[in-house]
Amino acid sequence: MSTRKPHSGNAGYVAERKSAHPRLPGHFVIYDRDANPSPALDADDRWIVMHEPGSAMVSCRSLALARKVMVAMAAGGDDYDFGQHEGGSQ
Repeated sequence: MSTRKPHSGNAGYVAERKSAHPRLPGHFVIYDRDANPSPALDADDRWIVMHEPGSAMVSCRSLALARKVMVAMAAGGDDYDFGQHEGGSQ
C-alpha cells in the first residue's frame, strides 16, 4: 500500500485513479471480482469500478471498459451513476 495508490493492498485490486470529480472525492478503483471473495462485490460482471471511500460501483464486462469508466469518472465525468446526483442537483 502506498500514499499514491492506497487501495493496492485490497484483494482483487487491479488499478486506481485519484478523483478530480467535484462531487466524488477519493479514488476510483478497479477490482477483479473473481480474485476478491468479498460478498460486497456482488455484481453480474467480472470487472468492478468502485468509488472509494463510497460504496457505489459499476460492473463491466471487460477490463478495457472498466478502465474507460475509471478514467472518465476520475476526470469528472457523469456518464455513470456513482451517487453524485443524490441529495440535490448541482
